[in-house]
Amino acid sequence: LKEQKLLETIPIPKQSGRGVIVERGQRVKLIAPRGKQIGDLFAFARHSPDEFIAPPYTMTWNRNIYLKAGMPMISNYGGQLLVLEEDTSG
Repeated sequence: LKEQKLLETIPIPKQSGRGVIVERGQRVKLIAPRGKQIGDLFAFARHSPDEFIAPPYTMTWNRNIYLKAGMPMISNYGGQLLVLEEDTSG
């Protein structure tokens, strides 16, 4: 991955959630300071909140139930919303 300047760190306490706006070309890095599981991820299109990541479409598109680096996350409208760049969770 290209080194990019960290713009903001947002701690997420357990059993809670946070939101962040990500523009095209920007990256989000999720880390687990303790343990291996990050948690649940939900994303939707900023200008179309009724378009969101849909696991069934993502699994069909990627022909796999597990995401690997380079695989897109597909929306309920069939568009690519995010791409998994790296997974170091084990």
